[in-house]
Amino acid sequence: NEHVVGMVGMFAVTSIDAIGPYLQSKKIPVIGGSSARGVWYTDSNFFPTSVTPEGVAAGVGKNVINAGKKNLATFACSESTGCTSSAKDVQDSAVKQGLTNKDNFVVSSANPSFTSQCSQLKSDGVDAIAPFMDGASIQRIARDCKGIGYTPLISLAALSLNPDAAQDSNLAGTIALTSVFPWMTSETPASQAYQAAMSTYAPDTPPSEASAQAWVGGAALS
Repeated sequence: NEHVVGMVGMFAVTSIDAIGPYLQSKKIPVIGGSSARGVWYTDSNFFPTSVTPEGVAAGVGKNVINAGKKNLATFACSESTGCTSSAKDVQDSAVKQGLTNKDNFVVSSANPSFTSQCSQLKSDGVDAIAPFMDGASIQRIARDCKGIGYTPLISLAALSLNPDAAQDSNLAGTIALTSVFPWMTSETPASQAYQAAMSTYAPDTPPSEASAQAWVGGAALS
C-alpha cells in the first residue's frame, strides 16, 4: 500500500526467511543489511553487501588466535536459527584453524543470568568465547563471568553489540569484527563518507555496525 520499490538495510534477523517469499512475490529488492544467511544467498531478490557468514566465522576465530588464546566456546540464542548456524560456523572454523572447541551453549536471550555457564567455562579452562546473542545478553554474559572472577576474551561480530557497549567496562578487551569497513575510525574514504553522512542526517545517533551496514546498502545504489 505504501508503493515501496526497494528496501535498504534489512535487519530482520529472526524473521528474514519468512519475509523473503513475500518480498519476492512483490518483486521488491533488498539491498544490504545483516546479510546473515538463508535467503540472502538463495534468493535472487536479495543483494548482500557485507562479508559472508563463513568470512565472519573465520575472522572471529582468527582474532582469538591472534590474541594468543587456545580454547574457544560459543553462545547462541535459541530464538533464531541464524544464531545457532553462525555459532556452528565458528565452531567448525575454529577447529580448522587449530583451536580447541570445548563448550557450546544454546540459551534464551531472555535468560537473566549466565553465571552457571560462566562457571562451567571457567572450570573447563576456556579462555575465549564467541557469543551470537543480542547485545543485552552479551553484556549480561560479560557481567556474570566477571562477577565470578572469570574474564575470557570475547570475540564476536560487531553487529551483535549495542551502541553503548564501548562504555561497558565488563566488555573491556572485546574484539569486534566488522563486516564492512572500520566505521569507528576516520582512516578510510568509506569511514569518512559514512561519518559525514551520520553527522548530517543522524547527528544524535551513535555510529554502529548496523548503521554502517545500512549505509553500505545505500551507497551500493548510488
